[in-house]
Amino acid sequence: MTRWIFLGDDSRWKFVGWLLKKSVKEIPGRGHKTILIRHGTTKYEEIEEESGLVIVTYSTLPQTEIFIPTYGEDLQLSLEKFDRCALFETHPLGRESTENLAALLESGKTEPMMLYVLMDLIDEIDYEPLVDAKMRKTLLTKKARDVMIARGVNDVFDILHWHRPLVSDLRRRIEHELKNIRNQINNCAEYYDEYIKNWRINGCLNPEIKNQITSFKNVKGRPHIWKCYNEAAKKILFPKVNDFKKIKKTENGIYGAVDLYKKILYNPNEHGKNLAAFIWNVEIDVKQLLEKIYNKFNEAMTSPKKYHDFLSNDESAGEHIYLSLVNKPGGRFFGIKEVYFERYEKFVCEDILKIISKELEQHIEKLRGMVK
Repeated sequence: MTRWIFLGDDSRWKFVGWLLKKSVKEIPGRGHKTILIRHGTTKYEEIEEESGLVIVTYSTLPQTEIFIPTYGEDLQLSLEKFDRCALFETHPLGRESTENLAALLESGKTEPMMLYVLMDLIDEIDYEPLVDAKMRKTLLTKKARDVMIARGVNDVFDILHWHRPLVSDLRRRIEHELKNIRNQINNCAEYYDEYIKNWRINGCLNPEIKNQITSFKNVKGRPHIWKCYNEAAKKILFPKVNDFKKIKKTENGIYGAVDLYKKILYNPNEHGKNLAAFIWNVEIDVKQLLEKIYNKFNEAMTSPKKYHDFLSNDESAGEHIYLSLVNKPGGRFFGIKEVYFERYEKFVCEDILKIISKELEQHIEKLRGMVK
């Protein structure tokens, strides 16, 4: 069964008249009653139902239904029921209202295949159109729209027989999925803020966990304070870095950010499929992303020159000496904790997000290039 929905301007009633072999004035309740046209064995029969008017006729195609909603009906509630949508437009062609309706149709979760039907009723107007049907069709086709021109009753069945070419259908599906990914990317910073909030409560930004990084146990017997901080931070930020499959979301670290990346790019769509997962190996892609984040940590967390000094054996052997060196004004490493965590916070809160956003942008551009 092929289910059509007819939308657009009032020229759709002219098309229905051609189909039913009636004048526009003879079409009952046009625009004020929901009409459903079905194939049957009679020339023409009207059946009043609670939901609207059903017209049964052998003038339409078998296994085809045509639904024509009343004015003002909430289209988003019913579009998923239909296979195809005919969007009618007549002179003056190229109206903003038609474009707005097309955008509304394409913004839904599921979109019927949409066909622009340009009703070229040139004999019924008393002016020279600024945009003729051929010009309008050319402009719409450049925007990857499906378009047919109707000039009379002989065009009715060509339009009702219309099928979107497989390549065009695939391109539109890809464009629809790219639009969904784009919307997710636009919200990426907002999503990431939620991870940051959670990390501050029970994660890599929690004060107690940060204190573990600069604790004496990580420095004891070691000559370079900053290097010790980095080694401790890596264990917190990148636990089990070589075995990503075993990483749990509940562990400390920045793996929630990687999970966000996967959700945006690789989550299955409503049909249980995912375009990116057909193109890239998810596990390899995620490992490469993780490697870029890891390398960015090494780049961002290099030791400032003033903290290049080494601890002597005595200084690294006693906790009270270490604490006096880093916490007391005048200590040789005074302020090192503050400087370290300023860099650390920037890496976690800003640098990781920039890497993820950049990777998502590059991936979506590659996907877009495939459908041009």
